[in-house]
Amino acid sequence: MWIDLTPEMERYARSIEKAMKGVVAPLGPNYTGLAVDERFFIGYLGDTFVAKMLELAGKRYSYIPHLIGQEGTDDIDVWVMGERVTIEIKATPSLNHRYLMMPSQQFARFVPDHPTIYVAVFIGTEGAEIAGYAHREDFEETFVRIPTMQVHRDNLHSIDYLLERLDNADI
Repeated sequence: MWIDLTPEMERYARSIEKAMKGVVAPLGPNYTGLAVDERFFIGYLGDTFVAKMLELAGKRYSYIPHLIGQEGTDDIDVWVMGERVTIEIKATPSLNHRYLMMPSQQFARFVPDHPTIYVAVFIGTEGAEIAGYAHREDFEETFVRIPTMQVHRDNLHSIDYLLERLDNADI
């Protein structure tokens, strides 16, 4: 599913990135040792694309950006038949990437205590493709400079299938 990038979305993600950098020294948890300068911006922009998708679809969701040391959510909470489900968003600054990925150390450390799905967002200059989602058991471990958990984009579940199952905002 394609979502266009708006100037408002970019400004919002930049403002959260700035707030995060004010809280974290120098760049926060770095599981890879390969930190990218704009990794917070990319992550928050991914969150913003998914929130926009949910808004456009009329789905119930909660998103309060989590700044280390402050209250907030992991990523975005949605509801399926009244049950809270967390969407853990993994964003990458390229439309050409083929995998939903996360460092194995991060995957092992953050074992959710409630249902969680992982959504792949591939970001380009004009918008993003929300490519699909995966369940925790869909990931396979590999080695890409570091131990990494991944799901190939061809093996992701349909984002449309997910949207059909989410509670509407008017519930």
